Amino acid sequence: MQTETLHPFEASGLGVGPFRLLYVASFPSPSMAEQNPEAYNNALRALPREVPLGICNHCGMALMHNFVCQSTDGKKFVVGADCAHKLGDKSLGNKVKIEVLRRQRADRRAKVEAQRAARRAKWLIDNADKIKAQEAARVLMAEQAKVAAEAVTAKWAFVLPVLDAQNGNFCASMAQGIREGNPPRGRAVDIIGSIYAKSHGRSGSKAYTTAITEFESKIEPDGDFT
Repeated sequence: MQTETLHPFEASGLGVGPFRLLYVASFPSPSMAEQNPEAYNNALRALPREVPLGICNHCGMALMHNFVCQSTDGKKFVVGADCAHKLGDKSLGNKVKIEVLRRQRADRRAKVEAQRAARRAKWLIDNADKIKAQEAARVLMAEQAKVAAEAVTAKWAFVLPVLDAQNGNFCASMAQGIREGNPPRGRAVDIIGSIYAKSHGRSGSKAYTTAITEFESKIEPDGDFT
């Protein structure tokens, strides 16, 4: 007479076999709690609630990775990787092994990332004064550049209506540059001066000469006119 062998999970009152693996739920790494408490708490909240996690229902061992299984009569329970191999199905055993390896890789990646974050945090603390000084210097330089650009725009503002009234890419480009704080240089200054004077009168006229003199007086103090 053949005696049917009782499955270890059946002996533990976890239902009637055969059993199957549903999914694996893992607690977030403790290193995450140290480096990113918010992400750690979010990961905890995202864990499934249909079965209590953290303790193997077969052997009582504390678990990081929870293998959630189901019996033929519908009971769901949690076991660890070692006990999951007792499901009695080679294909399920392979799934367990694959999942264990995947989780181990994820844990290693999380550990490396935590170490990197810790080094970064330490560097930021150790170099706080230097970083603060560099940021202050960047802010000062940006403010100085803004003031200088505004000064250029204000200085050359008198020619903008004339440039805006002209056709062609040159005048449009010069007007845009002035508005962005970039002064005309070299031959461009001569051309703009001529355009400005011609807007007041024909070349050689008194109005033209007066406009040239006015143009030069407004730009020469900074040495822009060559």
